[in-house]
Amino acid sequence: MQNDHKHKKQIIDVDGNLLALVIDVASTSESKEFHTSNDLNFQIGTFNLDKGEVLQRHVHLENSRTINNTSEVLIVLKGSIMIEIYDSSKNFVDKVKVASGQIISFFQGGHSFEVLDDTKFIEIKQGPYNEFIDKEKF
Repeated sequence: MQNDHKHKKQIIDVDGNLLALVIDVASTSESKEFHTSNDLNFQIGTFNLDKGEVLQRHVHLENSRTINNTSEVLIVLKGSIMIEIYDSSKNFVDKVKVASGQIISFFQGGHSFEVLDDTKFIEIKQGPYNEFIDKEKF
């Protein structure tokens, strides 16, 4: 199941859990827009600011948090990737193409990638990270 909006697509499993979120950065127009709720493992925001705008200086305070899984974000700079999304029981849920100028975030479940074009992307994931205990291939 998925919810489509003008610039984002949610991929949700049969139990209503958010597995992944695709954001089309080129289509966002708000000056500041957060695409995720504050209760998720991390928040993703896009900013469209005019020259001369200033964001007030700030620090992020130390806080204890409990994180039960590894969330991940891909920012596609060039090319495109076909991504299969799986639920936490390893059942196929959806397939989505993510291309240049788009972001996909994974919150639960699993995924696989097929590179469709020569592709350059940035991957950001929750740490500390240990591939031997934080990842299971299937």
